[in-house]
Amino acid sequence: MPQEARRFANVDKTWIKLMSKAKENSNVLSCCTTDEALFPLLNNMLEQLELCQKSLAGYLEAKRGVFPRFYFLSDPVMLEILGQASDPTKIQPYLSSFTEAVKFVEFHTKETDRILSMITRDDEKIPLYKDVIAKGQVEEWLNDFIRTHQKTIHRYIRRSIEKMTYDDFDLYKFIEQEIAQLGLLIIQIVWTKRSEKTLQEATNNKNLMNETNKYFLDMLNQFIDKTTYDLTKYQRLKYETLITIHLHQRDIFQELYQTGIRSDLDFDWAKQCRFYFREDEDLLVVKITDVTFPYDNEALGCPDRLVITPLTDRCYISIAQALAMSYGASPAGPAGTGKTETTKDMARTLGKYCIVQNCSDQFDYRGLGKTFKGLAISGCWGCFDEFNRINLPVLSVAAQQIQCLLQAKRERRKEFHFTDGDKITLNDTFAIVITMNPGYAGRQELPENLKINFRSIAMMVPDRQIIMRVKLASGGFLNNTNLAQKFFTLYKCCEDQLIDEDGLINFNDWNLKIIQLYETQRVRHGIMVLGPSGAGKTKCCQVLMGALTTLGTHTRDYRMNPKSITASQMFGILDVATNDWTDGIFSTLWRRTLKAYEVSSKSGIQEAWWIILDGPVDAIWIENLNSVLDDNKLLTLANGDRIQMAPNVKLIFEVHNIDNASPATVSRCGMIFMSSTVLPWRPIFQAWMNKQIKNIGTYIFETVEKHFDELFKLLITKCSPKMKVYECNYIKQTIDLLDGLLSKEIEYTKVYLERLTIFSLMWSMGALLELNDRTKIEQYFINRNDTDTPNNILQGDSIFDYLVNDDGQWEHWSTHVELWQYPKDEKIDFASILVPNIDNVRISYLIKILSKQEKSVLLIGEPGTAKTVIITSYLKHYDSEQHLTRTINFSSITTSSLIQKTIENFVDRRIANTFGPSFGRKMTIFIDDINMPMINSWGDQEANEILRQLVEQKGFYSLTKPGDFLNIIDLQFLAAMCHPGGGRNDISERLKRHFFILNCTLPSNNAVDHIFGSIGKYFCLERNFSNDIIEIVQKSISATRILWQTVKGKFLPTPAKFHYVFNLRDLSRIWEGILQIDYEQCQNVVEQYLQLWKHECTRVLADRLIVSMEKEWFRKEQHRIAKQTFGDVYNISIEEDSEIYFANFLREELDVTDDMGDDIDLADLLPKIYEPISSWNVLETKLMSSMTKMNEEIRGSNMDLVFFKDAMIHLLRISRVINMPKGHLLLVGVGGSGKQSLIKLAAYIAGYKYFQISVS
Repeated sequence: MPQEARRFANVDKTWIKLMSKAKENSNVLSCCTTDEALFPLLNNMLEQLELCQKSLAGYLEAKRGVFPRFYFLSDPVMLEILGQASDPTKIQPYLSSFTEAVKFVEFHTKETDRILSMITRDDEKIPLYKDVIAKGQVEEWLNDFIRTHQKTIHRYIRRSIEKMTYDDFDLYKFIEQEIAQLGLLIIQIVWTKRSEKTLQEATNNKNLMNETNKYFLDMLNQFIDKTTYDLTKYQRLKYETLITIHLHQRDIFQELYQTGIRSDLDFDWAKQCRFYFREDEDLLVVKITDVTFPYDNEALGCPDRLVITPLTDRCYISIAQALAMSYGASPAGPAGTGKTETTKDMARTLGKYCIVQNCSDQFDYRGLGKTFKGLAISGCWGCFDEFNRINLPVLSVAAQQIQCLLQAKRERRKEFHFTDGDKITLNDTFAIVITMNPGYAGRQELPENLKINFRSIAMMVPDRQIIMRVKLASGGFLNNTNLAQKFFTLYKCCEDQLIDEDGLINFNDWNLKIIQLYETQRVRHGIMVLGPSGAGKTKCCQVLMGALTTLGTHTRDYRMNPKSITASQMFGILDVATNDWTDGIFSTLWRRTLKAYEVSSKSGIQEAWWIILDGPVDAIWIENLNSVLDDNKLLTLANGDRIQMAPNVKLIFEVHNIDNASPATVSRCGMIFMSSTVLPWRPIFQAWMNKQIKNIGTYIFETVEKHFDELFKLLITKCSPKMKVYECNYIKQTIDLLDGLLSKEIEYTKVYLERLTIFSLMWSMGALLELNDRTKIEQYFINRNDTDTPNNILQGDSIFDYLVNDDGQWEHWSTHVELWQYPKDEKIDFASILVPNIDNVRISYLIKILSKQEKSVLLIGEPGTAKTVIITSYLKHYDSEQHLTRTINFSSITTSSLIQKTIENFVDRRIANTFGPSFGRKMTIFIDDINMPMINSWGDQEANEILRQLVEQKGFYSLTKPGDFLNIIDLQFLAAMCHPGGGRNDISERLKRHFFILNCTLPSNNAVDHIFGSIGKYFCLERNFSNDIIEIVQKSISATRILWQTVKGKFLPTPAKFHYVFNLRDLSRIWEGILQIDYEQCQNVVEQYLQLWKHECTRVLADRLIVSMEKEWFRKEQHRIAKQTFGDVYNISIEEDSEIYFANFLREELDVTDDMGDDIDLADLLPKIYEPISSWNVLETKLMSSMTKMNEEIRGSNMDLVFFKDAMIHLLRISRVINMPKGHLLLVGVGGSGKQSLIKLAAYIAGYKYFQISVS
């Protein structure tokens, strides 16, 4: 390329001149603007370089066209080869890049351009059948070398076939003397020939199958026996490979023998991989089913062959069939099932060179197209591992490229035009195999036009027993079958019975972990400290840093949570429009450590910095640190900055697990694993005990020592906690309760302390249990004779219904339940009513004693168990002058940035970077539905990571000033969530550790009746209802509950009826509807109350039913329960088949008077009397009137509805819900069924404004 060389030389010369001028002028602006010819000159230089690049690409493409295996090399490597073409010996290092097993070649000692033989990676020397002259163009003699080495292998095969015909042919001696590839081929040919001949003659000779089977078994034993001798590494590998293949062959024939196959035409024989040498064609072929492959004679050396299992056999057959029909193959399955290795092994079986490419999202269509062209021209196999990691736009182009190749193969073309327009010669023995891990993170769904070109092959669990047997046989064990069975049973037992629990790896001394961390940080600059929550990871780092500081190396840390921020907030972001770079938090801290190192080096101070990344690991952010963790020690940023790591800096990862870390990252780090048994409960409790007065701590420890281990064992074996937590959480909860219960002003007796400790233990260990499991905790304490528990426990009560009073005596919780007073407000918020009972009183008590220590509390429970109401009622007790309260509702779209901005809005600056609630007050923040934030593809809740950082570190990093840590003080958190599971998220173990977790159990039947009985009774008394009405209301309490429980048990949610979910809120909604009744409407008539009761139960419980038979069942069940509860009065008042509907818009509007004022609301003019519908005609007239008024008053409203019965019923249902406070409604139905029209009309009738959100 002389012309391009001159062009590049001119550009280079001009560039050097420009740089010389720039060096003389230190003013950048002057240098760039003084010479007007500079910009056109630079443009011209760029054009010239683009021409050079284009010519170079064309030159390399021409070279690849001559030697197709150059397509598998990158441009830089090709240029290195072409640049050293004058010296053939310099090509040696690149031979393994485009051959299967050739490590280097042997040149003639005098004629250094003459290649005599090739040496494989196993040091097998294979003389070429003719010399290769390495002169002239490198691509031409390399092509000659590939052809010659393949023909050499073919000649060796043909010579071996001839030797087999000799009378004195000794198979074992032949194998010992020849190269491994020949030995393996010969035993496969022998097996095929002997087996086929036996099958053909088996019908005439009954013993022939048995004799042949013994012959193959003897051959196998001979090979196994050879491995017991002292062999070289190569010899041992050769025999292990022979055993691996022949053991499979022997098993095949034994199966044919045992199943009675007596024909070589049987499919059980035809489906096997069979080797034939066709003398007339001078060709070795391999047959799989009805597909014939010519052996390609690639030098393979002695690779470690794959153990062939039934899964491998099926994959062979599927790939063979796909290739025969000119398709590609697509093995798919979990990692470790042998997708890639099976493809490579099949290629070796056929003597093919197989290219394996590990695909990623960095691949582009040009690189893939180059590889595809190389495969098509050379006839090699291509295995594209994890093909579905490639980005979707690239996959779409790749689909067109693959379609072009396979279509040409189907049409048996010799030449065709590729998608880039190049005309290429086709070698139709090529194959394209793509492997996939469906469902893994970062994987794409393949486009349909790509899928249709591949045959999908499911790769599931391989047969481990066969693999064990082959490995044992290749290791020299003759009794491999029995041993494999025992090993398989052992592994199966381990798999089934050994639980993958943190804690199986046991370290007796926590101090050993500190020593391990110290020793690791001496030799590694990247360290992972991993283990479950509460194992002491953070404290381990802090103790070691303190020890190093004491010894003279002042060690400090920057601690951050990488998952509480986005990747751009962590590393920085480049503004595409302005090209401005903004450093992230991590990159800012990284630069600070470098500056600190420069300062300490000048001053002579011994200083060390640890950057601790305390948060979950995922491949998004940690892969950016691979260049930091390896020997380069460079932080590479998106703006091109390459920041060196300071010598005194260590990078520490504190993680719960490394499930999402790639081997590339893990292998670069030192690993310190801290199991849950490294820090058992005793040292944690003793550390707390040492802070107490001596006798108090001793007495308490005696009680805890006596009970904790047995209680924890009972908990994990016999109980089912509603949330998974570790042992350290339970002991921490015990300590938190004791801290809240103990007072320095009281002199405690031993009995008093024992009772307080038992109370703390039963509420820490039983806090996460339901009522039936708490009974097991109760039985444990009662059955212990040495335990002071409450005496004379009432029928139906348990020890959880008792507390220790200020006198040290057991006292029933009922003595602390205050008498509930019905709110005097005209309009009460029914959702905020909290009727005191034992359940909510003791929860409130526990929250109080924990909150006074500024501990965080988390309430969990089923929907409707009053979690939110309990916490909001508790928060009302705070004096706003001293203590502020705020509420945050989490949802699936809650982000860490949103939480941080919300918290920042709650606080004011106190001093410097310290913030807190205004005017020095304290603040409690209630987080409702803390588990609702979305879980990302790595299994993390990023929103809750910022919360964990705030609780742990009392602050977070500023988003506007990266690197500045904002200290947030005087904050406390209360939270609530539903039980995890059943589609509901859990929160991370590391966040749980910072909360005292309490399970709000469903109230008992008596408690439910007490709650709603109190509401109903005081409602009637306040409104002067007659005794008859009060009596019937009290009866309806249990009837409503029984009906609700019956419906809840009968109609369970299914995928088709996912909305069949009934909880305590349904009971509340029924009673909220009943309490709309007033004295004037009811007129003390029992009949009207019973009608209302039936109506409200039907609306809440039956309106969600979608099957007529279910509605009929409900109607009959409701009538049965009502008749059983109310007696004859119900039969007299209500017929079983009667339809009852109530509405509150039947009365006429009030007239506007002068004394009402100008700002009167339309809704205030409606006398909303909740009353039954007298007739459908009256209702229709009212609705028609309302629709006419609506069309007159609202511009653009041209509603014209026909009020048939179903439409009126739906409108009544809608009206009932939206007229209730917090009445939310979801209408489900086909389009055009009138949902929007009915909602608009119902809203108008209720006097509401209507707004419609346009979903885009």
